Amino acid sequence: MKKIVFIFITLLLLVTSCGKKQEENNNNNSTVEEKYEVRFTGVNDELISTISVKKDEKIVYPTAPVVEGYEFVVWEMEVEYTNKDIVIKALYNRFEYTVKFYNNDGIVIDAQTVYHGDSATTPNVDMSIESGAFIGWDTDFSKVTSNLEVKPIYQKHTFIVNFYDALGSIISTQKVEYGESAEKPDNPEKEGAEFLGWSESFNNVTSNLEVYPMFEDRCYERDGDINNNFFKRECEYMNKCRDYFEMSK
Repeated sequence: MKKIVFIFITLLLLVTSCGKKQEENNNNNSTVEEKYEVRFTGVNDELISTISVKKDEKIVYPTAPVVEGYEFVVWEMEVEYTNKDIVIKALYNRFEYTVKFYNNDGIVIDAQTVYHGDSATTPNVDMSIESGAFIGWDTDFSKVTSNLEVKPIYQKHTFIVNFYDALGSIISTQKVEYGESAEKPDNPEKEGAEFLGWSESFNNVTSNLEVYPMFEDRCYERDGDINNNFFKRECEYMNKCRDYFEMSK
């Protein structure tokens, strides 16, 4: 009889012990299941941080990172607790800039609003001018990170100015930019004539020029004829003189 009682008590203790272990396992499993993953993301869904929280544990938000070209505004969700895995996104405003394009006269021909890091668009405007060839812009606008004022760059047209002497030989050849002036050479000389100046203006040059000297012959009256008339000489362009008959007074 005692033996039977002993066996019964032993079995009872075994059952009780197994029940406690099962309860502990269930409690442990319950604790694991109540932890949830909270992921914080930012610009372009880039991961900021990840935390694990229990069902009744308050969510602690990280500090939103500073991102070049962006300004943090708010978290997409402002929840304190969760009973599931969630993703909370940081919302940012992207900086905007104004890009102004100017023509050669300093007048704005186009103004664009461009997001940080984006490229402005080349204006669809004829940039040609009389004085030179358009070769580009003075500021890079392929990756905008601030307000910009973009101005054109021109290569001035260049012209050839030739100066000649009294015999028609070149005494000076000069390259002159549009609107600039050629440098005057020494006055050429001609026997028996006085230099008067040059055939062309070489200030504010806008084309190729051939510049010749102008002279006035030092002429004298000739012997009169039977009617007391006499000849004089008159200088013309290119230093060619002609005789003309002048009636005596």
